[in-house]
Amino acid sequence: MIIVLSLLVSLILITTMSMLLHPYRRSVEMVRNYILRITPMGMNIEDVIKVVESRDDWGDARVSFTSGFYIPAVPIGGWPSLNGQPDIPVIGEKHIRTHMGSYRNWRLLLITDVEVFLGFDENGELMDVHIWKVSGG
Repeated sequence: MIIVLSLLVSLILITTMSMLLHPYRRSVEMVRNYILRITPMGMNIEDVIKVVESRDDWGDARVSFTSGFYIPAVPIGGWPSLNGQPDIPVIGEKHIRTHMGSYRNWRLLLITDVEVFLGFDENGELMDVHIWKVSGG
């Protein structure tokens, strides 16, 4: 019984410590709040690019000055359609996409990738942030 309890406490400590060390392991909402702390709404796209590129642990920023981003996850029930074509919402007039990192999801034994999409209005000011987590083998 003591061994099982010790293992359980160790597992909880390891899980908690890994969440504290890597903010992208937290919930989508917590990761989004983290991004908004370092790149607040209204921040200029050029300044956001500098923040993203200064992060050694993030992937290269993919920047589009000509289009917003599509939300990558399909909602339950699919996208609403217009004239037989899905009406997929586009966020912003410009966007940045970058890979924040990956981690092993121990409950599912899968690797989870964390992507961040930052949408900007026509003036290049940050207007929305979307976090996308996807797990795979």
